[in-house]
Amino acid sequence: MILTAFADDLTAKQTEALTNVSIRSVNSIFIKLRQLLAHHCEIDWESLDIENKDELKVSRTAVERQCEIEGHKILVLVLNEYRNHIYLEIAEDARKNRKSGTGKKQAGQIISGASGQPQRNEFWIYLENRLQKFRGIAAQTFYLHIKETEFRFNNQGRLLDRLKIILQQHPL
Repeated sequence: MILTAFADDLTAKQTEALTNVSIRSVNSIFIKLRQLLAHHCEIDWESLDIENKDELKVSRTAVERQCEIEGHKILVLVLNEYRNHIYLEIAEDARKNRKSGTGKKQAGQIISGASGQPQRNEFWIYLENRLQKFRGIAAQTFYLHIKETEFRFNNQGRLLDRLKIILQQHPL
């Protein structure tokens, strides 16, 4: 039941109400699932048969997004699109490029606009909506949420089945 709630993108509080499992336990399970998905996404990216990923990085600079976490630093989120899948990376800490007077942003807020590519734009909108749903994400779990969103986007329509397969191979 908790896995189904996670697959349905319910919050921990909603899952607690649905399952009568404590919110602390639900959050613990959700974090473990996010860690598993982040690892899966990393392995998936590393296993791609791309001759020179550095050249891909050069061609993707136009689709970078900046994201400020807890008002402390700006990260550059780089989107790679390969064989109709999205792969998102955190490229660097871009504090030195931060303009003065930008103000404090909500944790996980995406700061820049559209990329000009339909699937990429769809992903950015999907990511922005997911981050806003949480009304702020702690810096230590931000990466996990980013990778979870990547996984969800790439597995739309078959998310629960993919989660079950991954959990059979790598139980929590």
